[in-house]
Amino acid sequence: MMGFLCVLSTSAYSQRKSLSVNLQSKNDTEVSPIVKEKVDEYAQKIDAIIQEEKKLMEAELVTL
Repeated sequence: MMGFLCVLSTSAYSQRKSLSVNLQSKNDTEVSPIVKEKVDEYAQKIDAIIQEEKKLMEAELVTL
């Protein structure tokens, strides 16, 4: 019975603490041009990999 009470109180306490999270609004955040450039570069690399994998999957489906 005591273990059950501990589980319930821990769960209630953790939920109460998680509600007090204070996140910054998106309007307040600024991204430096260097970071923006790197993100765009990585996005292009990821897109190239996705396109390459898509072509390989289509070729494999044709052979099946």
